[in-house]
Amino acid sequence: MRYFNGEVRIEVTDVAASGYGIPWSHTRTYSNQQKHDFDRGNGWNWNPTSWPYFGSSQLSDASLTLFSNLYNLRYFSQGAQPEVYTPQFGDLSTLVHNNGDQSLVITEADGTVFVFHDLTHYSRPGGFVSMTAPGGNALEVTQESGSRIVEMQRSVSDGSITVTESFLYDYVTSGELSGHVDTC
Repeated sequence: MRYFNGEVRIEVTDVAASGYGIPWSHTRTYSNQQKHDFDRGNGWNWNPTSWPYFGSSQLSDASLTLFSNLYNLRYFSQGAQPEVYTPQFGDLSTLVHNNGDQSLVITEADGTVFVFHDLTHYSRPGGFVSMTAPGGNALEVTQESGSRIVEMQRSVSDGSITVTESFLYDYVTSGELSGHVDTC
């Protein structure tokens, strides 16, 4: 509880796996201070940090917001060139809209590259597609079903050998919790 503004903050890690050069976890963050309520398969206003996504910004001087950890939102404004965005508030990353494959590509200061669907994607607008670390290790969504991620894979290569690990998601199919994550 943040007493100065009444915000309730909760962070829960449901499952985690280390190794492969890219740590992965299904960690959810909750905040009761969101401008708009949302449900992305984890309950109202719970956002999984392993499923970052872009959305339209509520700030007047920013075009896009990157939602991951709800306590550290990142904002970008459209630059002079429509495909280039300027990070806000000291963020050192770069963000480019690729019209060819309708993606948003963010490059971090350390060289890590994240790819997202752009906001016109038919089922997961702004949704996470992949992350590639500077050493080449990758984490990517390999299967989607409608607006849901079904499988993510991470891989590491050593010479001619590539090892891949899958993270599978299953969803509740009926009842009040239909569409929510059942297992991962």
